[in-house]
Amino acid sequence: MEDLKRYFGDIARYHRERLAGGRPAGSGAHPMADICRALSLECSRQVLKDCLEFSRLLSIGQPEQDVKEENGQPVKHRTNGLKR
Repeated sequence: MEDLKRYFGDIARYHRERLAGGRPAGSGAHPMADICRALSLECSRQVLKDCLEFSRLLSIGQPEQDVKEENGQPVKHRTNGLKR
């Protein structure tokens, strides 16, 4: 789980830096270059948003286990690997 959090954190950091350090629109030699740049930045924004959401979801604990641990109850497991 920690590896996934680190992975999404690294991707988010890359896209955050890319968005912060991007050159302004209109600086390309051709209008299509500006459109491509704008689309690329929009993709980076979406990837950043998705990575932050994945990281948030990974930070959420398992509800049943959290509640039982707070109440001091052991989490029981069935022989087939499912929780009770």
